[in-house]
Amino acid sequence: MGAASEVPLQVAYRPPENPAARPRTVRPDAPVAEALRRAAERLAPSGFVVVRRELSPALLELRYAGDPDPWLDCGQIAPADGNEGWQPVAVPWLRLVGTNGERLVRTLYLEAIVRVTGRTAGTEGLGIRVAYRLAATADRIDRDRRVIPEASESASFETGGVGVLGRLGRCVANGALEATVARALAESRGSIRPTASQ
Repeated sequence: MGAASEVPLQVAYRPPENPAARPRTVRPDAPVAEALRRAAERLAPSGFVVVRRELSPALLELRYAGDPDPWLDCGQIAPADGNEGWQPVAVPWLRLVGTNGERLVRTLYLEAIVRVTGRTAGTEGLGIRVAYRLAATADRIDRDRRVIPEASESASFETGGVGVLGRLGRCVANGALEATVARALAESRGSIRPTASQ
C-alpha cells in the first residue's frame, strides 16, 4: 500500500464575478389565474413541480431539484499547480487532477423553491423570489485511489443573497431561474412585458 502524497492538491478559487440577481416582478397579459396555471404547465417539462397554487391572494410555489449550473454562479476553480484550466464550480460534478496525480472530486446538488406572489386583481404585477439550498461535497483521491473526504457543506439563501459553502466557495443566483419563471408567466398570451426588479 503506497503512502499518501506529501503535498495535497491545492485549489485556486475565483468568486462569482457578477452580483446576485434581484427579485423580479412581471405583469402577465392574461388573468392571474390563467397565467399561474399556464406557467406551471410550461415549467413542468424543465423539472419544476407545483407545490401549491392559490388564487386569493395569488400564489404559485414550484420546486426544482437537480443541476445548479443553469441557475447559479459559484465562481471558478482550478488546480493551483496550473495543470488544468479554470472550470465553473456550479456544475453538478467536477473533477480536478493535480500534477502529483491526486484528484479532487466535487459534487453539488440544488433544491430551489420558487414563490410567485401577488393579487388576483390589480396592476402591480406578480413578484418572483427563489429560496435556494445547495449541498456540496469534496473528496480528494490520492495516487493510491484512497478517498479522503475534504468537505461537506450546505448553504441556504434567497434571490439577491449570497450562499456561503464554507471552504468550497460562495454562490449567487445568476437570474436565469427568475427570468425563466417571469417568461412563463408573461407568455401566457404570447407577449413578454417584465417590469423592473424591485
